[in-house]
Amino acid sequence: MSKIKQYVIWSFYSNTLMTVMAMVWAGLYLFNYETASIAGLIISVVIYAIFAFYVKKKLQINVLKKNALELATDEREKSIINKINADLIKDYTFIISIGFGWGLLFLQGNDMSDFAFTKGIFILWAGIAFFLPSYRYLTRWYKYDKEY
Repeated sequence: MSKIKQYVIWSFYSNTLMTVMAMVWAGLYLFNYETASIAGLIISVVIYAIFAFYVKKKLQINVLKKNALELATDEREKSIINKINADLIKDYTFIISIGFGWGLLFLQGNDMSDFAFTKGIFILWAGIAFFLPSYRYLTRWYKYDKEY
């Protein structure tokens, strides 16, 4: 398995874990559990640091200075990365439109009974915003990579 494939798989799992942690943190913070949300944020940072240390030791990839094009070893992998990045623009457009819709929903009413619903919608949007690009990147990598 090439280094770029290992990186794609690692980034999917780390982004999924960070999505779950971000949704937990956002839920705790938005529903007024500030102390627990700070602890959750600290736990998230520690878990990400452990993942980064593991990837640096196992794959020799510095995740803070990551660039997928630098990890590609041949033109085939670079063309796959370029196709995937071009396709991801659609996903980000979808995420931004959902966020814009949520913003309009949030700014529209002042009824406090709907405020908890709006917070829940925001947490759901945050989960989609974090998870969808990494999931689509992984599935498109397997779609375009014929050697897998």
